[in-house]
Amino acid sequence: MNKKKIWIGISVGVLILIMAGVSVFRAVMSKAPEVTAEEAKVGEISAAIMIPGTLKLQNEQAVYPAPELGEIKEIYVKEGDTVKKGQLLAKRENPQLKMQIEQNKLTIESTKLRLKKIDKQWDQLNVELNQLAKQIGAREAERQLAPQYEQLRMEADLANLELNQALLQKDVLAEQEKDLEITSSIDGTVITVNQEAAWGSSSFREPVIVVGTLDKLAATGYLSEYDAIKVKKGQKVTLQSDTAPDVKWEGVVSKVSMLPQQGGLDMEGQAVQYPVEVMITSENINLKPGFQLIMQIETETKEALIIPINAVKYESKKTYVYKIEKNIARKTEVQLGISSGNKIEILNGLKAGDKVIVNPSDKITDGLEVTVK
Repeated sequence: MNKKKIWIGISVGVLILIMAGVSVFRAVMSKAPEVTAEEAKVGEISAAIMIPGTLKLQNEQAVYPAPELGEIKEIYVKEGDTVKKGQLLAKRENPQLKMQIEQNKLTIESTKLRLKKIDKQWDQLNVELNQLAKQIGAREAERQLAPQYEQLRMEADLANLELNQALLQKDVLAEQEKDLEITSSIDGTVITVNQEAAWGSSSFREPVIVVGTLDKLAATGYLSEYDAIKVKKGQKVTLQSDTAPDVKWEGVVSKVSMLPQQGGLDMEGQAVQYPVEVMITSENINLKPGFQLIMQIETETKEALIIPINAVKYESKKTYVYKIEKNIARKTEVQLGISSGNKIEILNGLKAGDKVIVNPSDKITDGLEVTVK
């Protein structure tokens, strides 16, 4: 009898424990899941495009070999020299031009001598006219000597024409001779001097002299046909380099070419690229010209209703968020605008102050009760 009572007591205890466990399980399962939420708020957002770029000196002069102008024979600067605008850097030699200049001098001198000779002939003819006039009268003397006067007049006109042409050629040759002197177009520092390029012993077309302003850097890149419409002078730019991934530099668009790069326009539908230049405004850039960069150009900045981009879910061709209303998740369709970083613009579907679930899991459904952390 006592054993029976013991077994009954044990059974009742087990039953109580089972019922308590079921109650705890139901309580746990019925607890609303915790979620992270953020408010939709009005703030500044920027649309941006990213393109590769190359660092360069903002002000730079590169002197290349130009055989058609002459061979560079004298270089008057060395690497590291500070130069002023207009300072002589190098000088070309052009034997053919030198010969033309000498020939032009001879032509001018010989033509002047011809004119002096014509002047003397004219004076002699005037003396002859006076003498003949005393003998046969002035009118008859002028009639007889008229052909000689006309001949001298034609010779003088022709000589003057040749002299004017020679003097014009002299001016042209003087400009060409001036081009033999290569001067600096900027105040700056001589960065490189390549004697091999000057003497034509380099296998590549390299600059002989490069002058630049080391304290002013720029970056260049290329825009697609579509992006070239969006980018304008003065837009902000953020620049980064793989050599310093944790560092960012600031800049502004200084130039967008109106024409595509040479050879970029293709009637067969190949990509057209437009050069863009960015002036870097940040200081202390520990990079060298030629380094590769990533340029993020802000093409549009405005005040808009924004939420975290990871609050947005996609379903077929629709976009939606889970808006929290009195601790209930409501599936709400939204219309999106531009995005920047981890923020995205909401054009329709929410208003300022609405709370949305960030990173909603697949377990979140419309109408589910939730608890905000």
